[in-house]
Amino acid sequence: YNVILFDLPNHGLSNNNGKGVSYGFREAKGFQVILDFAAKRYERVYLITNSFGIGAVSLSNWKDKVKAMVIEN
Repeated sequence: YNVILFDLPNHGLSNNNGKGVSYGFREAKGFQVILDFAAKRYERVYLITNSFGIGAVSLSNWKDKVKAMVIEN
């Protein structure tokens, strides 16, 4: 299996730019870059998301790129 782990900006151990969190709005832009990369490289993309990641996913263009998703909050 290939796994891509993504830490949203200003969350967890990622770089903090001082802007704080945006409950998915800015986070969706970063997530979209990762999702586009995975969709081009892999035939099947499965997603596990939680907390603020749910907002990022819901505001991104994921429907044609993700085969299955687990949402945990």
